Amino acid sequence: MKKIADIWKTICFMFILLNCGQLYGQENINERLSKSAYNKGIEQIRKQNFTEAEACFNKSISLDNKNYLTYLQRGKVKAKLNNPADALSDLYKALSLKNDLGEAFFAIGAIQVGLKKYNEAYVNFSKSIQYGFKDPMLYYLKGVIDLHKKDYSTALVDFSLAIEQQDDFAYAYHDRAAAKFKLNDLQGAMRDYLEAINYNPQMASAYSNLGSVKTKSGDFKGAVEDYTKAIKMQPNNYISLNNRGYVKYQLGDFQGAIDDFNQSLTLKKDYTYALNNLAIAKNKINDPQAAYEAFSKAVQIDNDFGTAYLNRGCVSELMGNIDSACQDWHKAQDLGIKEASAYIKECK
Repeated sequence: MKKIADIWKTICFMFILLNCGQLYGQENINERLSKSAYNKGIEQIRKQNFTEAEACFNKSISLDNKNYLTYLQRGKVKAKLNNPADALSDLYKALSLKNDLGEAFFAIGAIQVGLKKYNEAYVNFSKSIQYGFKDPMLYYLKGVIDLHKKDYSTALVDFSLAIEQQDDFAYAYHDRAAAKFKLNDLQGAMRDYLEAINYNPQMASAYSNLGSVKTKSGDFKGAVEDYTKAIKMQPNNYISLNNRGYVKYQLGDFQGAIDDFNQSLTLKKDYTYALNNLAIAKNKINDPQAAYEAFSKAVQIDNDFGTAYLNRGCVSELMGNIDSACQDWHKAQDLGIKEASAYIKECK
């Protein structure tokens, strides 16, 4: 799924052209020059020349510092130029000149999402809606925050509102699918991931997440196909490689699984889930020593990885070291692994 901290960097241009059609008539000389500079800034935005646009808005404000639209547009340009602090300053200035400017509340909220200030962003999105601003990205980002808060039902509503306003919004389908998956609506999640792929065939995360849905529904062969498509698009995605390895293991392709786990670990050597899975696969092909070593690496990296302690204990038992096994099972139990109690019964 797309990382929430990166979203604001991709959205600025989508809302930055709002109000761009508004030009001005003749008034006094400073106002005319200010509005001329403003209009040139809008033209530069259309050309995606954001540095030039900022210079135009600077000139406009130097001639007339009472126009809320100029502060609004300059704030959004500064956000596009990765200057969130100055962008917020301009947007709050725009609100000081027009306190019901829904677009400014939205722009502030979008920047706050990038700054991981999700609660503040949510408040500003709500104000934006209150003042009548409508944009599919507004509801999409609100839904993203819902997902972050694990409020999956509300996320469904917000992503659906985004899709109502823009029916080809691939990311809204993608993230609505994630909410449906969390609510165990596997068929609904599958439909939405397919819609996301329909509108954006190069969305690797949609294929990868579709693979996860198929894994949970028991369609392991279909999952392998989807993970493989995702990996072709993103060869360095260690999570997709690990997940494909897991599904290959379920299909009995143990060597293929081991190859995927090893490739995942080549990309991220401290990925404990791949280490745990690699150990399980090694044990399956009767290589308990390699399994023990992989489990040991996992718990060395993450001392709270209870499942790895449980599994290492089982390998130790197979290797005839019941004392070591019991130590691991007790550790797993202390970490909340309920299954450990059954194994501890074998201990003295």
